[in-house]
Amino acid sequence: MLGVVLHVLQDMAGPDVAQHATPSDGLVDDLGLESFALVTLQVSLEKRLGIRFDPLEADLTEVFDTVGSLARYLSTLTDQLGDTASKD
Repeated sequence: MLGVVLHVLQDMAGPDVAQHATPSDGLVDDLGLESFALVTLQVSLEKRLGIRFDPLEADLTEVFDTVGSLARYLSTLTDQLGDTASKD
């Protein structure tokens, strides 16, 4: 999922941001994303992965803290969706 996050960041902020971003980089503190950019990132990831971020199930402040925390959350979420789909 890290690659997906970096690809979406590249589309949003350009190759310099994605090329130099690390999992420990803060989306706001290190990459300089502001609130509108975070919403754009969220919507882009939802469309790309066919998911929905649910603020009742996860603290989105923590999810969107670093590049790595977002990638880990997405991995967990897509794994859960895969498990649910395989049970249908």
